[in-house]
Amino acid sequence: MERKTIQTHKLELKEVPVEDTSSFTKIGCPNCDYDVPASDLNINDKIAKCGKCNVVFSFREEIQKMNRAAQAPPKQEIIRPEGIDIFHFEEEMDITLEQPISVPEVLIGTLVPFIGLLFVLVYFLGDGDFPMWLAATGGLASFLSVFNLAHRSNQKIFINIDTQYLSIKRRPKKFIQDQQYSIHDIDQLYLRVIGGYHHVYMLVNSPSGQKHVKLVANIQSVSKARYLEQEIERKLGIKDRRVPEETVLPSTM
Repeated sequence: MERKTIQTHKLELKEVPVEDTSSFTKIGCPNCDYDVPASDLNINDKIAKCGKCNVVFSFREEIQKMNRAAQAPPKQEIIRPEGIDIFHFEEEMDITLEQPISVPEVLIGTLVPFIGLLFVLVYFLGDGDFPMWLAATGGLASFLSVFNLAHRSNQKIFINIDTQYLSIKRRPKKFIQDQQYSIHDIDQLYLRVIGGYHHVYMLVNSPSGQKHVKLVANIQSVSKARYLEQEIERKLGIKDRRVPEETVLPSTM
């Protein structure tokens, strides 16, 4: 018996990219939630008629939202700047950066050594009426201020994100308590520029309403601030959007 050879052909399936549907929207009837078909939409006048309950309504606001989303330029991807370290382990992410210097620290770091040195000079060059304990206190304050500025690189901010919480620790604390927030309550991150410094804020949901939490303050570099916002939003799966309090910044080149 003659055998027939059956040839088989392997069909290669190519991955079909999923289109971004963020620029599309459905117009729903505000009375019955019925999805109004395109044939019942008057695009020129932004008026629609529901084919289910016959309600006539305006969908101008939905069109304006689409236009604003289309006009908003995408934020540029920021490459990790110097001074920020990120470490991923399993489902956790650790961010370490140097504590930005604050305005009070600048004032203290410049005024305290000067005043302390002045006390010491008055004690040794004066007629002996100046209290020794005050001169000693001034000298010690001057030494501590200079020591603090010389070891700024050892003062860190540690941000940890796991499957439940975002935690922020500062070492040394400098009278700032450690903070912890549920990642499910974090709605958005955004930047504000105040006094020439960049501040990273979080919009956090709470039982009393949304609150604005300052995550990291007094960042001099816009690249560092944007990188923190970018990587934390990416880890939390948050799609970036603009909030009213956000400072609009130029693109970082």
